Amino acid sequence: MCTSSIYIISSEGAYVLKEKITSRENGHVKAYRMIQSSKSSRREAGLFAAEGVRLCVDFCNSGTILDTLFFTEQGMKKYPDTAILAKKAKHTYEISKELETFFSDTKTPQGVFCLFEVPSDKIFAENISVIILESLSDPGNIGTIIRTAASLGIYNVLMTDDCCDIYSPKVLRGCMGAIACLNIKITSDLLSEIDALKKDGYTVLASVPNGNKSILDCKYQKTAIIIGNEGSGIKTETISASSQTVTIPMSGHTESLNAASAAAILMWETIK
Repeated sequence: MCTSSIYIISSEGAYVLKEKITSRENGHVKAYRMIQSSKSSRREAGLFAAEGVRLCVDFCNSGTILDTLFFTEQGMKKYPDTAILAKKAKHTYEISKELETFFSDTKTPQGVFCLFEVPSDKIFAENISVIILESLSDPGNIGTIIRTAASLGIYNVLMTDDCCDIYSPKVLRGCMGAIACLNIKITSDLLSEIDALKKDGYTVLASVPNGNKSILDCKYQKTAIIIGNEGSGIKTETISASSQTVTIPMSGHTESLNAASAAAILMWETIK
């Protein structure tokens, strides 16, 4: 036997039905691992994996639908918010302590793992800057950019569909749950999206090493900033579609910054 159905009492006194899982061969365990590790599996299932109490609670509080909660007995006892997650989950399973490291993508798991439904694209907030990510491949860069955007109040993020998956574990860790509070749209037709932004009154700035204007001199009411691929930069046709090219003036001994650092400076300058 690898599962058993029992009842528990949460810290709030509510009874929660759970199924205890002890085998790696369990179908729910295999499904979680596939969704956690594979972009195509996430797309097919319409679900993404998240772990850790704070991150999972942040997603719940943002209205993201919690499909499945997995937790260890130790995690339930140590983190009271696990009971809140159990009340909101469509399906709830206890896993054995031995399975915790098999589930986890971190070195210090908390014993709390969730599958959430991938949210639909949100409508962009009006009169707020937009950060546009074209073909970024580094999950650390994407996570840092999203976290920085949220901290600066730039809640609109437009991404091309060839970017690293924002629901990969590395991106989720990098952005520290900031995805939950942003309006994120993923597109296969960036040029049409840029055209729509311009018609809506946005000045679309393509960030390049040798732009025709310094970002220090760019003060617009509504701004959209394009950050390109870490190695090849912004595509030629995307630059042509933008309102103008901008650059970060540098007087030191380096000629360029990585994508996340450049994005942070550009976003800061547009909100000043």
